[in-house]
Amino acid sequence: RLLSSLPKLGDPEQIRTESDSLSQERVADKISAVLDRRDVPSRETPLHLAVRLNDVFAARAISSAGADISLHNAAGWNPLQEAFCRRNSEVMKVLLRHHHRLAWCKWRRRLPRLIAVLRRMRDFYMEISFHFESSVIPFVGKMA
Repeated sequence: RLLSSLPKLGDPEQIRTESDSLSQERVADKISAVLDRRDVPSRETPLHLAVRLNDVFAARAISSAGADISLHNAAGWNPLQEAFCRRNSEVMKVLLRHHHRLAWCKWRRRLPRLIAVLRRMRDFYMEISFHFESSVIPFVGKMA
């Protein structure tokens, strides 16, 4: 019931303007506020708990709703690493499938804002020079 009450993200292919990008980012923030909560002592998200309980259905439902698979718990583990250590291949498949899709959607959400910022940025000129030195191998600097 909680997952069905969450707002839905729009089609990433339809995000073309900076305002579309900002509105979809606000929707993503609302989803994250619910799904990525860490109100248990070990700072685990609901997705961490689903993986720990080996619950494939819950992991699929939570990750497809938009949970962030890259968040770490207090021990420094993300849900995918936890599933790997538990040797739960079904949960790993679910998490990998949704992680790639969510990463692509996040990129598409942010792309119009990135393009807008690059268009507003003034042209600039930069020179980079390299100076190689090596006391261990004396001729590396002369050869490079």
